[in-house]
Amino acid sequence: MEIHIYLKGKNEPTIFNAERIDILDINIEGRDYKQIRYFRKGVSKSQYISVDLIKRIKEVKNKNAGDKH
Repeated sequence: MEIHIYLKGKNEPTIFNAERIDILDINIEGRDYKQIRYFRKGVSKSQYISVDLIKRIKEVKNKNAGDKH
């Protein structure tokens, strides 16, 4: 699974590539964030991005997603 997050002021997206990605809405001290939680090889990591900075979130479909040999 791959997610591209386009941020204000940047031409290139921030790319998250993992086995599973969760995007959650969270409010911390009155500010709204997106929590990007991604899982690779059984380990999860999180990154918080202020919703004010996000222009667009796009899911990229992997061509070989169904090919597991």
